[in-house]
Amino acid sequence: MTKNINMEYVLASLTYISFIILPVLVPLIFAIIFRKNKFILFHSIQAMFIHIILLEFISLSIPFFKSICKYIFILSINTQNPMIDNLEIVFGILYLLVVITPILLGTYYSSGGKWFRFPLIGFISEKIVYYLDKINIYYLLFGLIIVVPIFYTK
Repeated sequence: MTKNINMEYVLASLTYISFIILPVLVPLIFAIIFRKNKFILFHSIQAMFIHIILLEFISLSIPFFKSICKYIFILSINTQNPMIDNLEIVFGILYLLVVITPILLGTYYSSGGKWFRFPLIGFISEKIVYYLDKINIYYLLFGLIIVVPIFYTK
């Protein structure tokens, strides 16, 4: 039993997996190159939003995560409870699940050919795909070049 692999689905799922390599850049490149294909365009814009949100989550939560681990380490020195030693591992696994789950969900549904929409982000992505029929995609690219660096300045 052979299954026909649709290249459109593979390319759409690559936009989510690219979080490991180049988080926001690969979905942006896919949105520019495959702007005529609505399926790839929708998933690349949605993946770009997911990547931006995950990068912000990671950058904002690492100091909090470090302080929790430091507090747990101080507790483990003062007490000889083996459960406290395992709390760092539990927090690390939960943190990893929060980051990996949206990427895996997007990859799974896009490789299956489904128009899976994340809450709020999917709605915005659909509106962008709808309006990109009416305007040029280079306006979106120009807007992202102007707007995205504003969020990264401190």
